[in-house]
Amino acid sequence: MLTMVTNCSVDELTQPAETTAECITAKLAKFNKKYKPDQHSDKGIHGLQVKTWHSEVYTHFVMPPAIMTMDSGDIGYQFVCKLDPSKYVTHSCMDKSTSNLICHVNTCSPSTSSASTPSVSNYSVGQF
Repeated sequence: MLTMVTNCSVDELTQPAETTAECITAKLAKFNKKYKPDQHSDKGIHGLQVKTWHSEVYTHFVMPPAIMTMDSGDIGYQFVCKLDPSKYVTHSCMDKSTSNLICHVNTCSPSTSSASTPSVSNYSVGQF
């Protein structure tokens, strides 16, 4: 099931270790209270979370994101870019922030391999 989340905000990372540990413990407790991981599978929690995502930033990515195990061991989601499927953004399932997704959208430029694939907009009416 779910493991301890290790990603806190920059402010939290500059705090003493016991404060950071308190932050992690508080986030985990809040997550467990809301999503009850002892009663729901990772897929079930994923489904509950996706229903609450309303930010426009999600339209840039293939939805729903894939469930994955992150390097830290946390369960996370992999958001694949629609413009360049070779690019993706990951974040922990306990992370409610969209800042990493917004950062990708603001800097997204499709790679030459995906840009070479013509789209309907590349053609004018009457040209074949």
